[in-house]
Amino acid sequence: MASKVRDLLGQQFGRWTVKSFDEIKRLSNGKRFAYWNCECICGNTASVLGINLTHGQSQSCGCLGHDIQRTRLKGKKGSASMAWHGGRTMDNGYVSLSCPDHPFRTKDGYVREHRLVMEAHLNRFLAKEEEVHHKNRIKDDNRIENLELWSGNHPNTARIADLITWAKEILQQYEPQSLSTTLGPGDFVNFV
Repeated sequence: MASKVRDLLGQQFGRWTVKSFDEIKRLSNGKRFAYWNCECICGNTASVLGINLTHGQSQSCGCLGHDIQRTRLKGKKGSASMAWHGGRTMDNGYVSLSCPDHPFRTKDGYVREHRLVMEAHLNRFLAKEEEVHHKNRIKDDNRIENLELWSGNHPNTARIADLITWAKEILQQYEPQSLSTTLGPGDFVNFV
């Protein structure tokens, strides 16, 4: 072994343990790089570039990454998970927030942010047939002034304001006297 090569024999770097010196390779520019025979804690062996060991760029044969991924996929959920991003995620351009107690959450416990903004504005949960649309078609612009409540509880989806106009036109045509009736909260009028 050349005298300028730092001795790594017996040292541990991540999951690697240096077992023996392998070789020095010289590049075309004249620089020399030392390789070391290493054993991973899982039992795999490999020749590893010394500078990658000392700078932390090689910490295992690949088993470390597999173990981290396995931990992410099973076991810990929510804020305990290594994949946690503060309960906020993007899906197909939409922002979703973690709401594990929401009645219309996904199986993963998320609700689209634009629905939550509209629910807070209306002070109630949205019905299943109600939808929230973005006026400017930018899916992550969830300001209330950019959101419209639509209903799908009729042949075609329409804005609530359009439905009210449509309902007034139907009443004007079939029951004009009901339009002059002023209703208070909790009042009920039978149009039959």
